[in-house]
Amino acid sequence: MADLQTGNNFLQTAPLGYARHQIVLDEEGRAVDYVFLELNDAFETLTGLKKGACLNKRATEVLPGIVREDSAWIESFGEIALHGGEKVFERFFATLGRWFHVHVYSTEKGFFTTLFTALSKEKQQAQKAFLANLSHEIRTPMNGILGFAELLKDPRITSDQQMNFIGIIEKSGARILHIINDLVDLSKIEAGQMEVNRKHTDLGEQMNFVYGLFKPQLDNKKPPVALELSMPQQSVWIDTDRNKLKTILVNLLKNAETYTKAGSVSFGFEIKGDVLEFFVRDTGIGISKDKLDEIFDSYYRNDPDVVGPRENGGLGLAIAKGYVELLGGRIWAESEPGKGSCFWFTLPLRGAGSTEGLREKDGQLTGRVKKGPLKILIAEDDLPSVEIIQYMLEGIDHELIHVETGEDAVAACRNMADIDLVLMDIRMPGMNGYEATREIRTFNKDLVIIAQTAHALYGDKEKALAAGCDDYLSKPIKRQALRDKILSRFS
Repeated sequence: MADLQTGNNFLQTAPLGYARHQIVLDEEGRAVDYVFLELNDAFETLTGLKKGACLNKRATEVLPGIVREDSAWIESFGEIALHGGEKVFERFFATLGRWFHVHVYSTEKGFFTTLFTALSKEKQQAQKAFLANLSHEIRTPMNGILGFAELLKDPRITSDQQMNFIGIIEKSGARILHIINDLVDLSKIEAGQMEVNRKHTDLGEQMNFVYGLFKPQLDNKKPPVALELSMPQQSVWIDTDRNKLKTILVNLLKNAETYTKAGSVSFGFEIKGDVLEFFVRDTGIGISKDKLDEIFDSYYRNDPDVVGPRENGGLGLAIAKGYVELLGGRIWAESEPGKGSCFWFTLPLRGAGSTEGLREKDGQLTGRVKKGPLKILIAEDDLPSVEIIQYMLEGIDHELIHVETGEDAVAACRNMADIDLVLMDIRMPGMNGYEATREIRTFNKDLVIIAQTAHALYGDKEKALAAGCDDYLSKPIKRQALRDKILSRFS
């Protein structure tokens, strides 16, 4: 008891911010808020909030904008409070307009403690510069989209010009989506919500695929940059998340490509004891030794004067580090300014070996036989999204019904028993897509319902399936993905 009191006294007087909270859950068991239970004096100094105005109140009362601007904080805290453990991260708290280094842990289910400090002025400036750069990286392709969309209205343009403009709009949109996906992935990593999907993986196949991606790009640089691949001659298989491994390699090679103007880039791996050691080496501009500890920070940029698009907004190394650690490895770099850099990372030799003829077979759904047109209900309140789906369905014999609310979707399914398929948006006014699906399942267990939503966060697919949906599509929906999901279920 004396030790506990001593520890509590230390926290109350420590220069670190200290706060103990109770998590607040909604009816579905999701963290939506938290209550301030204990605060120290440093809490006031670091946040600018008065203890008396916070104690025994909900965060949404003290900081009304927290759900809109800082929901990721609540999700992170809820994960720790409900499942235990601890997490250390750096993140921008938009409601307070400040960056914090945070250590959050839980010793009692439903409660959590945070210890935190404000980041140094140097890091604050670096992160402000990163955000300014990220804004630029988003605005540049957005300018291309809006500018060429405006030009498409000109009746004097030729068909060749029209196709060229459309191509530019598509590339610009893909670039923005890539940045958004990276931001979402980094948020998942920091919140401890990134899933790992391990499969038996042929490393030679992965390495050769990545080589094929970058060889043309480096050959087309002026002057050309040589690309070399080094790996064992024998076939090597391991159990790992193949998509995350590919992303790690791609991000490291993108970094090498960006900063290497001449010479060569090489990559590969070798077996060292019970680990695989990968490397990506370049003859680029290099990194000073005092910066090597910072290069994996999400806001770090090696050379702000490097000109040209950076499709991931400078997040590539931070995501690579997060993925390596998720897969049980570590990552580091060696470099010399003016001579180049080498990035190393390890992965455990889990399930390694030389395997012949081992391939996973994708599950195939048995399609339902349908005579006549498919009767498809689109539950979607965004009219442009409805128009896009209409175009995507061209070539499939169908009859389309459109409603804008969950309540109307339920009513349509109740009143029209011949509906074959529902494309269910999740976020709609009134009854949302989860609630509408659950209600439909009370009277129709066989209707095919595919969730289609702009939600792309951890657990959203699982929530849709748990609510009764048969499948899931995340926006922006790709035409082929939509058609494949429909045609796999109907013939």
